[in-house]
Amino acid sequence: MACGKDLQCLSKIGQVRADVFCKEPIERLAQFDMKWEEMHIGGRFSKISWKDMDRGVVTYMGDKAKFQTPAGVYINVIYACDIDPADYKNPVKGVRLVRPGRL
Repeated sequence: MACGKDLQCLSKIGQVRADVFCKEPIERLAQFDMKWEEMHIGGRFSKISWKDMDRGVVTYMGDKAKFQTPAGVYINVIYACDIDPADYKNPVKGVRLVRPGRL
C-alpha cells in the first residue's frame, strides 16, 4: 500500500470502509434499542489512532450513536472500530464501546 505507516493516509483509505462496515457491528453492541444521529457521509467517526501500526490497523472513534438504557432513556456513547484498510474482504478487525458520553 502506498501509504506505508502514514496514519492520515491510511485513515482516508479506510474511512469509507469504516463508515459502511462498522455500522452494523456497532449497532449489535446495544443491549436494547439504539439510534444514530443525523450525519453526513463519513461522519460516523471523528477521531483516528493506531490500533496496530506494524499491521496497518487503524482505530476509528465516534460519538454519533445513542444507546437505550434499561430504563428506556437514550444516552450518547463513544464507540470504536478497528479497520485494516488493506483487507478488502474483511476490513473490520473489532468493535467496542469505549464509554458513555461524547468525544
